[in-house]
Amino acid sequence: MTKTANKKYSTPEWLARAMQGVTYWVGHRRSLYHHYPLGESALIAEFCNLLFANIGKSERLVCEVPHSSILKIKPKMVVTDRTRADLVIFGGHLPESPPSHVFEIKRASAPAAQIKKDLLRLLEVKRQLPEVSAFLVVISEANRLDAYVDEDGKSRLGRRAIPGADGTYRVRLTKKAAHAY
Repeated sequence: MTKTANKKYSTPEWLARAMQGVTYWVGHRRSLYHHYPLGESALIAEFCNLLFANIGKSERLVCEVPHSSILKIKPKMVVTDRTRADLVIFGGHLPESPPSHVFEIKRASAPAAQIKKDLLRLLEVKRQLPEVSAFLVVISEANRLDAYVDEDGKSRLGRRAIPGADGTYRVRLTKKAAHAY
């Protein structure tokens, strides 16, 4: 993991390990099913497994958490009674434990509008729960998304505007499998 000058924007080691693990898992699955792209649900499931294996024993990982269970929902919001966060880590095993991390997972080949919706949902999480870490994890199969990664395969650092919104995001970490170098 690359050390950053600003600890506020560093990536937890357990998240870096899960991200590295999913890159090798994608390579493994591509070797088995060369002409069949992985579905987003398969990527989420494996990323969930890797997160679970790496988070602390006192934390609880939950999949498909309704936004309405962690946020206040108002009319005309990007989060609704029907939207769900892909993965949420809670700070303890009790039902009333607060969330500490919220994740949205996207395939890099997803339409830009879907990626933007996930960014907007995470922006709402940060607005209502500023102490929670919010992550969009974009997983690619042998392609590079120019918006997040430069020509050398390095993260595009710095604050970036969310198109059409009054919020920003940062690319914190890029991981790749050895064959991608």
